[in-house]
Amino acid sequence: MAGLAAPESIVVPDKMLAGSGINVMVDEVTQVDAAQRCVQLSDGRALDYDKLFLGMGAQSVIPPIEGIELNGVLALRGLDDAEKIRAYIAEKDPRHLLFVGAGFISLEVATLLASSGNGQRPVTIVELMDRPLPLMLDGEMAASVGEYLEEKGLTVLTGEKVSRIVGSGGQVTRVELASGKSIEADMVFVNVGVRPNTELAESAGLEMGRFGIKVNSYQETSDPHILAGGDCVEKINFVTSKPEGDACGDRRSCRGAWRPNAWPATISSFPVCSTPAGARCSTWWSPPRASPKPTPRPRESRRSARWWTPAASMP
Repeated sequence: MAGLAAPESIVVPDKMLAGSGINVMVDEVTQVDAAQRCVQLSDGRALDYDKLFLGMGAQSVIPPIEGIELNGVLALRGLDDAEKIRAYIAEKDPRHLLFVGAGFISLEVATLLASSGNGQRPVTIVELMDRPLPLMLDGEMAASVGEYLEEKGLTVLTGEKVSRIVGSGGQVTRVELASGKSIEADMVFVNVGVRPNTELAESAGLEMGRFGIKVNSYQETSDPHILAGGDCVEKINFVTSKPEGDACGDRRSCRGAWRPNAWPATISSFPVCSTPAGARCSTWWSPPRASPKPTPRPRESRRSARWWTPAASMP
């Protein structure tokens, strides 16, 4: 969105995959036949499999708010969405930006657009809960984030609910809150969560969890020949050992648990390669050794917190 990288530079090139012995096929899978162990493609072809990995991702949740269909109401989930947002900004040059939801993606995009506008674009963030990043941080840590955002010139309204989006001639012009406040806005960014894409898995008869496809610690589903990973599966929190969905776009630091993006791919390779159950991998991911990012001690005041360095490696 900032124009710092070309679209093709942020995806894995097909040539790189092909060079690793991977056959790349650009098509849509319309059905998974678990009994016959084959997938149907949109062009009519059928592909047999011994092991199948489902990585279908997730889609943005679009809340049923009046006016959500107006031009200028946008969401971000993938590269196509980012290009639409960039094109809208270039064409309309919006001057009043409003973000619905104070999650990770919202705050990242809000700070980016605020800095690129050199203070000429007022940015307002509306959050239903009582703090920014409510699924990631407790009240004390979220307060520090709120202070940082305000220092950057962003306005954060917590405990506020959007009642409707108002427009003129099909173009968004303002947002009305349940509290009675009315905020001018010619661009509205909606990010209130994601919904896992589980339709193929459900039609294949796989067991579902509350937050997505149910998998074990090796990313295996209820079908021994099908694995799944990424945003479409239910995660197990490393701290609480309870199931949960993704709390943010970057799985490396949700709710205090390290979630490396490469982790599902690493552990799911065990059953694919016929590794005996319970075997350990010699390539466990660990935080960077050279200069790990400092982390505040828990339960200390944000104003007097000392900084400590996490262990250089994980078992």
